[in-house]
Amino acid sequence: MIRSGNRQFGLSHFARAARADDIPELVQSIFVKAKQKHNLPNLRLPPQLVEYFSGYRWPGNVRELENTIERACILADSAELQPKDLGLFTDTNREATAFGFDLSGTLNEAADRAMRMVERQKIADALAQCDGNKTRAAEVLAVSYKTLLTKIKDYNL
Repeated sequence: MIRSGNRQFGLSHFARAARADDIPELVQSIFVKAKQKHNLPNLRLPPQLVEYFSGYRWPGNVRELENTIERACILADSAELQPKDLGLFTDTNREATAFGFDLSGTLNEAADRAMRMVERQKIADALAQCDGNKTRAAEVLAVSYKTLLTKIKDYNL
């Protein structure tokens, strides 16, 4: 159950009544919770980023929204969340974001950037899924604990 102001949103809220005007309030509430959980007091959510959440058709429910926001907080590499941190593609931004990574340069260079982006995301997701337990995350990812620690350092996770 997500509480925002005087309202509560159940996990099936979007399945019952997907109202676009509820999304900004939910996003703010979930963002504050994720910042606290991951000890990120200086991380900011710019108001213009809320339109990315509002413009996305949420096929899941509040859990999907929570996971998206938490993953964005973990992946953020600046003091402010960016569209690239969200991993959302709407009809209006799919082409402009070039699938979330830079396609310039050679095929090998673009493929390497894509692989690093996916690898970073998978590690962040596994760490979130395992509540930060690196041993369990390494098992989920089927890599050695040492490899996971190296990649966490490489990606500043």
